[in-house]
Amino acid sequence: MKFVRINLCLYVYIDSDEIAEKTYLIRIMKNFGNKLFGRLGMFFALASVMVLVSCGDDDTPSDPPVASFTSTVSELTVTVDNTSTGATNYSWDFGDGSDPLTIEEGSYTYSEGGEYTITLTAINDGGEATATETITVSAPCTPEAGGDVVEAGNINLNMSGDVKFFDSFGGRATTLVDNPDLNGNESCKVMQWVATTAGCETWGGAGWRIGFEPGAGANDAYGTGGPLNFDNMSGTFTLDVWGPAGTTVNLRLERLGFPDVTPVQEIQQTKAAAGWETLTFNFVAQDLGNNADGSDGADGLTDTYESIIMYINKDACPSADETYYVDNLVQGS
Repeated sequence: MKFVRINLCLYVYIDSDEIAEKTYLIRIMKNFGNKLFGRLGMFFALASVMVLVSCGDDDTPSDPPVASFTSTVSELTVTVDNTSTGATNYSWDFGDGSDPLTIEEGSYTYSEGGEYTITLTAINDGGEATATETITVSAPCTPEAGGDVVEAGNINLNMSGDVKFFDSFGGRATTLVDNPDLNGNESCKVMQWVATTAGCETWGGAGWRIGFEPGAGANDAYGTGGPLNFDNMSGTFTLDVWGPAGTTVNLRLERLGFPDVTPVQEIQQTKAAAGWETLTFNFVAQDLGNNADGSDGADGLTDTYESIIMYINKDACPSADETYYVDNLVQGS
Protein backbone atom coordinates (compact mmCIF):
# COMPACT_ATOMS: atom_id res chain seq x y z
CA MET A 1 0.00 0.00 0.00
CA LYS A 2 1.35 3.41 -0.91
CA PHE A 3 0.35 6.63 0.89
CA VAL A 4 0.40 9.98 -0.83
CA ARG A 5 0.91 13.32 1.01
CA ILE A 6 -2.38 15.19 1.44
CA ASN A 7 -0.94 18.64 2.21
CA LEU A 8 -2.68 20.18 -0.81
CA CYS A 9 -6.05 18.91 0.36
CA LEU A 10 -5.50 20.30 3.81
CA TYR A 11 -4.72 23.73 2.40
CA VAL A 12 -8.38 24.04 1.42
CA TYR A 13 -9.46 23.89 5.04
CA ILE A 14 -6.82 25.82 6.97
CA ASP A 15 -5.61 29.40 7.12
CA SER A 16 -2.43 30.10 5.16
CA ASP A 17 -0.66 31.19 8.37
CA GLU A 18 -1.32 27.74 9.87
CA ILE A 19 -0.17 25.60 6.90
CA ALA A 20 3.44 25.17 8.02
CA GLU A 21 2.46 24.22 11.58
CA LYS A 22 -0.17 21.66 10.57
CA THR A 23 1.94 20.17 7.75
CA TYR A 24 4.70 19.64 10.29
CA LEU A 25 2.22 17.94 12.63
CA ILE A 26 1.11 15.60 9.85
CA ARG A 27 4.70 14.59 9.12
CA ILE A 28 5.32 13.84 12.81
CA MET A 29 2.14 11.80 13.07
CA LYS A 30 3.06 9.93 9.86
CA ASN A 31 6.52 8.97 11.18
CA PHE A 32 5.11 8.11 14.60
CA GLY A 33 2.42 5.94 13.07
CA ASN A 34 4.92 4.09 10.81
CA LYS A 35 7.21 3.23 13.70
CA LEU A 36 4.53 2.33 16.26
CA PHE A 37 1.80 0.61 14.31
CA GLY A 38 2.96 0.20 10.78
CA ARG A 39 1.00 1.40 7.79
CA LEU A 40 -2.37 0.83 9.45
CA GLY A 41 -1.33 2.96 12.42
CA MET A 42 -0.10 5.68 10.10
CA PHE A 43 -3.52 5.74 8.44
CA PHE A 44 -5.31 6.32 11.75
CA ALA A 45 -2.79 8.97 12.78
CA LEU A 46 -3.33 10.91 9.58
CA ALA A 47 -7.10 10.56 9.91
CA SER A 48 -6.91 12.03 13.41
CA VAL A 49 -5.03 15.06 12.15
CA MET A 50 -7.60 15.59 9.40
CA VAL A 51 -10.39 15.48 11.98
CA LEU A 52 -8.54 18.06 14.10
CA VAL A 53 -8.05 20.30 11.11
CA SER A 54 -11.66 20.04 9.99
CA CYS A 55 -12.83 20.98 13.49
CA GLY A 56 -10.71 24.16 13.59
CA ASP A 57 -11.88 27.80 13.26
CA ASP A 58 -14.48 28.59 10.61
CA ASP A 59 -12.90 31.18 8.32
CA THR A 60 -16.12 32.03 6.45
CA PRO A 61 -16.26 35.90 6.22
CA SER A 62 -18.72 37.62 8.62
CA ASP A 63 -21.68 39.61 7.37
CA PRO A 64 -21.12 43.40 7.57
CA PRO A 65 -22.53 45.04 10.70
CA VAL A 66 -25.61 47.26 10.88
CA ALA A 67 -24.85 50.72 12.31
CA SER A 68 -27.43 52.70 14.29
CA PHE A 69 -27.62 54.93 17.36
CA THR A 70 -29.80 57.38 19.26
CA SER A 71 -28.77 60.68 20.84
CA THR A 72 -29.88 62.98 23.65
CA VAL A 73 -28.75 66.62 23.85
CA SER A 74 -28.38 68.70 27.02
CA GLU A 75 -26.92 72.16 26.43
CA LEU A 76 -23.42 71.54 24.92
CA THR A 77 -23.33 67.80 25.71
CA VAL A 78 -24.65 64.95 23.57
CA THR A 79 -25.08 61.41 24.88
CA VAL A 80 -25.04 58.67 22.22
CA ASP A 81 -26.52 55.19 22.74
CA ASN A 82 -25.16 52.58 20.34
CA THR A 83 -27.87 50.31 18.90
CA SER A 84 -25.67 48.72 16.20
CA THR A 85 -25.65 44.95 15.63
CA GLY A 86 -22.90 42.61 14.51
CA ALA A 87 -20.01 45.02 15.13
CA THR A 88 -16.78 44.44 17.05
CA ASN A 89 -15.30 47.94 16.87
CA TYR A 90 -16.64 51.48 16.61
CA SER A 91 -15.50 54.94 15.55
CA TRP A 92 -17.38 58.16 16.38
CA ASP A 93 -16.91 61.41 14.46
CA PHE A 94 -18.76 64.20 16.29
CA GLY A 95 -18.51 66.64 13.38
CA ASP A 96 -16.49 69.43 15.02
CA GLY A 97 -13.08 68.65 13.55
CA SER A 98 -11.81 66.70 16.56
CA ASP A 99 -10.23 63.24 16.28
CA PRO A 100 -12.69 60.32 16.11
CA LEU A 101 -13.31 58.37 19.33
CA THR A 102 -13.19 54.56 19.40
CA ILE A 103 -15.68 54.13 22.22
CA GLU A 104 -18.78 51.95 22.06
CA GLU A 105 -21.06 54.70 23.41
CA GLY A 106 -20.99 57.59 25.86
CA SER A 107 -21.11 61.40 26.09
CA TYR A 108 -19.30 64.18 24.24
CA THR A 109 -19.20 67.91 25.06
CA TYR A 110 -18.76 70.53 22.35
CA SER A 111 -16.79 73.73 22.91
CA GLU A 112 -19.48 75.96 21.41
CA GLY A 113 -23.07 75.84 20.29
CA GLY A 114 -24.09 75.06 16.74
CA GLU A 115 -25.28 72.35 14.37
CA TYR A 116 -23.12 69.23 14.07
CA THR A 117 -23.39 65.93 12.17
CA ILE A 118 -22.43 62.82 14.15
CA THR A 119 -21.14 59.83 12.16
CA LEU A 120 -20.88 56.36 13.71
CA THR A 121 -18.79 53.74 11.88
CA ALA A 122 -19.46 50.15 12.99
CA ILE A 123 -16.78 47.59 12.01
CA ASN A 124 -16.29 43.81 11.94
CA ASP A 125 -14.31 41.25 9.87
CA GLY A 126 -16.94 41.40 7.15
CA GLY A 127 -16.75 45.15 6.56
CA GLU A 128 -18.16 48.34 8.00
CA ALA A 129 -21.33 50.43 8.01
CA THR A 130 -22.15 54.02 8.98
CA ALA A 131 -25.04 55.92 10.54
CA THR A 132 -25.38 59.71 10.81
CA GLU A 133 -27.50 62.21 12.69
CA THR A 134 -27.46 66.02 12.75
CA ILE A 135 -27.94 67.68 16.14
CA THR A 136 -28.02 71.23 17.52
CA VAL A 137 -26.31 72.04 20.81
CA SER A 138 -26.47 75.29 22.79
CA ALA A 139 -24.51 76.91 25.58
CA PRO A 140 -26.32 77.52 28.88
CA CYS A 141 -28.31 80.74 29.01
CA THR A 142 -26.73 83.83 30.57
CA PRO A 143 -28.84 85.70 33.15
CA GLU A 144 -29.10 89.39 32.26
CA ALA A 145 -27.11 91.50 34.70
CA GLY A 146 -28.90 94.52 36.13
CA GLY A 147 -32.32 93.93 34.62
CA ASP A 148 -34.15 96.22 32.21
CA VAL A 149 -33.00 99.83 31.85
CA VAL A 150 -36.05 101.96 31.12
CA GLU A 151 -34.55 105.46 31.09
CA ALA A 152 -34.98 107.31 27.79
CA GLY A 153 -31.55 107.85 26.25
CA ASN A 154 -30.13 104.67 27.80
CA ILE A 155 -32.85 102.15 27.03
CA ASN A 156 -31.89 98.49 27.36
CA LEU A 157 -34.91 96.18 27.45
CA ASN A 158 -33.48 92.68 27.96
CA MET A 159 -36.86 91.20 28.92
CA SER A 160 -35.44 89.80 32.16
CA GLY A 161 -38.11 91.12 34.51
CA ASP A 162 -41.85 90.79 34.86
CA VAL A 163 -42.75 93.71 32.55
CA LYS A 164 -43.06 92.89 28.85
CA PHE A 165 -43.40 96.63 27.94
CA PHE A 166 -44.83 96.02 24.46
CA ASP A 167 -48.62 95.74 24.47
CA SER A 168 -49.92 93.90 21.42
CA PHE A 169 -52.83 94.83 19.15
CA GLY A 170 -54.48 93.76 15.87
CA GLY A 171 -54.21 89.97 16.24
CA ARG A 172 -50.70 89.88 17.71
CA ALA A 173 -49.84 88.35 21.10
CA THR A 174 -46.71 89.12 23.19
CA THR A 175 -45.52 87.10 26.20
CA LEU A 176 -42.29 86.80 28.21
CA VAL A 177 -40.91 83.24 27.86
CA ASP A 178 -37.73 81.19 28.22
CA ASN A 179 -35.39 81.60 25.27
CA PRO A 180 -36.03 78.57 22.98
CA ASP A 181 -32.80 78.98 20.96
CA LEU A 182 -29.55 79.97 22.68
CA ASN A 183 -27.53 79.98 19.46
CA GLY A 184 -26.86 83.62 18.66
CA ASN A 185 -28.53 84.93 21.82
CA GLU A 186 -27.75 83.46 25.24
CA SER A 187 -30.36 85.50 27.15
CA CYS A 188 -32.49 83.38 29.45
CA LYS A 189 -35.70 85.35 28.86
CA VAL A 190 -37.12 86.83 25.66
CA MET A 191 -40.42 88.19 24.38
CA GLN A 192 -42.47 85.79 22.29
CA TRP A 193 -44.40 87.35 19.41
CA VAL A 194 -47.27 85.36 17.85
CA ALA A 195 -49.08 86.55 14.73
CA THR A 196 -52.42 84.79 14.74
CA THR A 197 -54.87 84.16 11.94
CA ALA A 198 -57.83 84.74 14.25
CA GLY A 199 -58.57 88.43 14.57
CA CYS A 200 -55.60 89.44 12.45
CA GLU A 201 -55.39 93.00 11.19
CA THR A 202 -52.75 94.07 8.68
CA TRP A 203 -51.85 96.96 10.97
CA GLY A 204 -51.31 94.64 13.95
CA GLY A 205 -48.23 95.11 16.10
CA ALA A 206 -47.11 95.96 19.65
CA GLY A 207 -46.37 99.30 21.29
CA TRP A 208 -44.61 100.76 24.33
CA ARG A 209 -45.29 104.27 25.59
CA ILE A 210 -42.36 105.32 27.77
CA GLY A 211 -43.52 105.85 31.36
CA PHE A 212 -47.08 104.60 30.89
CA GLU A 213 -48.59 101.27 31.86
CA PRO A 214 -51.20 100.11 29.32
CA GLY A 215 -54.67 100.79 30.64
CA ALA A 216 -53.40 102.20 33.93
CA GLY A 217 -51.56 105.45 33.20
CA ALA A 218 -48.21 106.82 34.39
CA ASN A 219 -45.88 104.22 35.90
CA ASP A 220 -42.11 104.58 36.27
CA ALA A 221 -41.71 100.81 35.90
CA TYR A 222 -42.58 101.38 32.24
CA GLY A 223 -39.99 104.07 31.64
CA THR A 224 -38.51 107.34 32.84
CA GLY A 225 -36.80 110.39 31.35
CA GLY A 226 -38.96 110.58 28.26
CA PRO A 227 -39.69 111.66 25.66
CA LEU A 228 -36.98 110.64 23.20
CA ASN A 229 -35.12 113.68 21.87
CA PHE A 230 -32.31 113.08 19.40
CA ASP A 231 -30.81 116.49 19.98
CA ASN A 232 -29.35 115.19 23.22
CA MET A 233 -29.47 111.39 22.99
CA SER A 234 -28.57 108.64 20.52
CA GLY A 235 -31.01 107.85 17.73
CA THR A 236 -29.48 104.38 17.13
CA PHE A 237 -31.41 101.33 18.34
CA THR A 238 -30.57 97.66 17.98
CA LEU A 239 -33.04 94.80 18.35
CA ASP A 240 -32.47 91.03 18.42
CA VAL A 241 -35.12 89.15 16.42
CA TRP A 242 -35.58 85.40 15.95
CA GLY A 243 -37.37 84.15 12.84
CA PRO A 244 -36.80 83.00 9.26
CA ALA A 245 -34.71 84.87 6.73
CA GLY A 246 -36.77 87.45 4.88
CA THR A 247 -38.77 88.50 7.96
CA THR A 248 -39.35 92.26 7.96
CA VAL A 249 -39.20 94.24 11.21
CA ASN A 250 -40.36 97.84 11.56
CA LEU A 251 -39.61 100.23 14.42
CA ARG A 252 -41.84 103.31 14.47
CA LEU A 253 -41.57 106.33 16.77
CA GLU A 254 -44.72 108.33 17.54
CA ARG A 255 -45.13 111.66 19.35
CA LEU A 256 -47.58 110.40 22.02
CA GLY A 257 -49.89 107.43 22.27
CA PHE A 258 -52.58 106.61 19.73
CA PRO A 259 -54.28 108.61 18.20
CA ASP A 260 -51.82 111.49 18.82
CA VAL A 261 -49.06 109.95 16.73
CA THR A 262 -47.64 112.63 14.41
CA PRO A 263 -44.89 113.45 13.79
CA VAL A 264 -43.47 109.95 13.30
CA GLN A 265 -40.32 108.21 12.14
CA GLU A 266 -40.39 104.62 10.89
CA ILE A 267 -37.59 102.32 9.70
CA GLN A 268 -37.89 98.82 8.25
CA GLN A 269 -35.15 96.16 8.30
CA THR A 270 -35.17 92.67 6.78
CA LYS A 271 -33.59 89.61 8.37
CA ALA A 272 -30.83 88.15 6.22
CA ALA A 273 -30.54 84.86 8.07
CA ALA A 274 -32.69 82.42 10.02
CA GLY A 275 -32.51 82.25 13.80
CA TRP A 276 -31.35 85.14 15.94
CA GLU A 277 -30.11 88.29 14.22
CA THR A 278 -29.36 91.78 15.49
CA LEU A 279 -31.02 94.53 13.45
CA THR A 280 -30.01 98.20 13.60
CA PHE A 281 -32.32 101.21 13.28
CA ASN A 282 -30.81 104.68 12.93
CA PHE A 283 -33.25 107.50 13.74
CA VAL A 284 -32.27 111.15 13.34
CA ALA A 285 -33.12 114.51 14.83
CA GLN A 286 -35.71 116.17 12.62
CA ASP A 287 -38.30 118.94 12.62
CA LEU A 288 -41.48 117.87 10.85
CA GLY A 289 -44.17 119.35 13.06
CA ASN A 290 -45.09 121.16 16.24
CA ASN A 291 -44.42 119.04 19.30
CA ALA A 292 -47.21 120.77 21.18
CA ASP A 293 -50.09 120.03 18.81
CA GLY A 294 -48.63 117.70 16.17
CA SER A 295 -49.40 120.06 13.30
CA ASP A 296 -47.45 119.76 10.07
CA GLY A 297 -44.60 122.08 9.20
CA ALA A 298 -41.24 122.90 10.73
CA ASP A 299 -41.37 125.08 13.79
CA GLY A 300 -37.70 125.20 14.76
CA LEU A 301 -38.15 122.53 17.45
CA THR A 302 -36.73 119.02 17.22
CA ASP A 303 -39.48 116.41 17.18
CA THR A 304 -39.78 114.24 20.29
CA TYR A 305 -41.35 110.81 20.79
CA GLU A 306 -42.94 108.95 23.67
CA SER A 307 -44.05 105.77 21.89
CA ILE A 308 -42.07 102.98 20.20
CA ILE A 309 -44.16 100.71 17.98
CA MET A 310 -42.92 97.38 16.66
CA TYR A 311 -44.21 95.47 13.63
CA ILE A 312 -43.16 92.07 12.26
CA ASN A 313 -44.18 91.47 8.65
CA LYS A 314 -46.29 94.59 8.67
CA ASP A 315 -49.30 94.99 6.35
CA ALA A 316 -49.87 91.22 6.10
CA CYS A 317 -51.79 88.48 7.88
CA PRO A 318 -50.35 84.95 8.08
CA SER A 319 -52.04 81.91 6.53
CA ALA A 320 -51.21 80.03 9.75
CA ASP A 321 -50.12 81.23 13.19
CA GLU A 322 -46.49 82.38 13.15
CA THR A 323 -44.14 82.66 16.14
CA TYR A 324 -41.16 85.00 16.49
CA TYR A 325 -38.99 86.08 19.41
CA VAL A 326 -37.66 89.53 20.30
CA ASP A 327 -34.98 90.59 22.78
CA ASN A 328 -32.54 93.33 23.74
CA LEU A 329 -33.95 96.60 22.50
CA VAL A 330 -30.91 98.79 23.14
CA GLN A 331 -30.50 102.53 22.55
CA GLY A 332 -27.11 103.99 21.76
CA SER A 333 -25.38 100.75 20.77
